[in-house]
Amino acid sequence: MWWIPAALMMILIFSMSQMNGEHSSDLSGGIVEKVEEVVRVFSPSLADNMSDMPETVEFLIRKLAHAAEYAMLGGCLVLAAAFHLGKRGKALALFCILFSFLYACSDELHQLFICNRSGQPFDVGVDTFGACAGVLFVMLVLRKRLRTSQ
Repeated sequence: MWWIPAALMMILIFSMSQMNGEHSSDLSGGIVEKVEEVVRVFSPSLADNMSDMPETVEFLIRKLAHAAEYAMLGGCLVLAAAFHLGKRGKALALFCILFSFLYACSDELHQLFICNRSGQPFDVGVDTFGACAGVLFVMLVLRKRLRTSQ
């Protein structure tokens, strides 16, 4: 049962990569608009600056989305592996990061076959960074829970 969230994250990542380039760009553009609306409430001048450089803002949001997806995947993987195998440690963390890296590589390869999409090596790096962050976060939480339960 612990593996279900990791499998669902992999399905979500695959389905996002399955979108053609136009649909993916429309989704990103819609998210940028929502972010600008929220930012405008707190800082109208910052929202104006965001409107002046839409390509940069969209690029940053897309990369943050990549990192967030893989942070969740890495966290789900290490959590499932820790409970399934009953082990915690560097080898487990490295295995989950390596698995996430390989999944990111396959995801970018998959995008090469989707209309108006391309596989980007830079995205593999962003994805792997996100996975590292997710794995580290969950490992720290598990370590803290283990110490407080003793």
